[in-house]
Amino acid sequence: MYKLIGLVFVVAMSTSALAQLEYWAAVRNDPGPNEIHLFDGPNLIRVVEQFRGAAWDPVGFRDGASSPYQEFFFGWDGGVVAYNNDGTGPFLRISGPPPEIDFWRALAFDPTGIRPPGSLWAASLTSALIEVDLGGTLLTLFPNPGVSIHALAFDETDDNLWALTSNGDIVKIDTNDGSLIPGQGWTAQFPNAAWFGLGALRDRTGRVAAVGDTKLVIYGDPPLGPWDLPAEAYMGLAVAVEEHDPCAGFLCGDVNCDGHFDGGDIDPFFVALGGCPWLPCPCMACAADVNGDGAVNGGDIDPFFEALRRGGCL
Repeated sequence: MYKLIGLVFVVAMSTSALAQLEYWAAVRNDPGPNEIHLFDGPNLIRVVEQFRGAAWDPVGFRDGASSPYQEFFFGWDGGVVAYNNDGTGPFLRISGPPPEIDFWRALAFDPTGIRPPGSLWAASLTSALIEVDLGGTLLTLFPNPGVSIHALAFDETDDNLWALTSNGDIVKIDTNDGSLIPGQGWTAQFPNAAWFGLGALRDRTGRVAAVGDTKLVIYGDPPLGPWDLPAEAYMGLAVAVEEHDPCAGFLCGDVNCDGHFDGGDIDPFFVALGGCPWLPCPCMACAADVNGDGAVNGGDIDPFFEALRRGGCL
């Protein structure tokens, strides 16, 4: 038999709240190697064995985080593994346990941490809250803000963290000092919600999705759901991304993603032309695609410099 225990990663969606979501779910197999499963709604469509070490670990992957860089991460006792968003190309991004805390448990990817390639926040229940670069070097250490942290999600609307607490409530943590932000969050929407994980929806609304056991909830104002899901397909911790225009909210030409289209974007533009794999979609497939043909190539060079001279894209 198997048990789904880890991250559920929603990678591609429809306008439906539930019907056509794709999820990566960490699965503990007994006996047999641990796996990650890709679901299309309730339907299992792909199985990938977990990364070596985690595959035969008694627990396997504990939790994970998604990235706007077209990749996602799983953490376990042996480190953090990065995957392409189609489940291919796994490699050990961080080797060994996290600094200052016991396990890679609650993970959140922060694209602003070191831009690029970003950073990871992590916590393990009542442990300290840490931020590390993608080599595992400690960047930030905050005392625990007074809650048991079961899961984390990064809110791209204000660059702070959502945290799932031991009673299932969602609270907001300030990434400047690690303190709780009063008045932000939601109460648990279903029993045993503390055993669920969460992830921020990348539609720039500040909403988060909680998935696991037999429920899925979109936390917002107001929360949506909960929806009943098959227990065998949705147990475990979760990170979620909702479909949206991947270029919505990003400035054409702003390849360094600093909010301005100016001379500082010239060098990053030529890096994007080279197809550097760690550039995020907003910098590569969106901001650098100045002629709007859906690709970043030599056809964007003249439009880029014309737009720069003119002071903006058409």
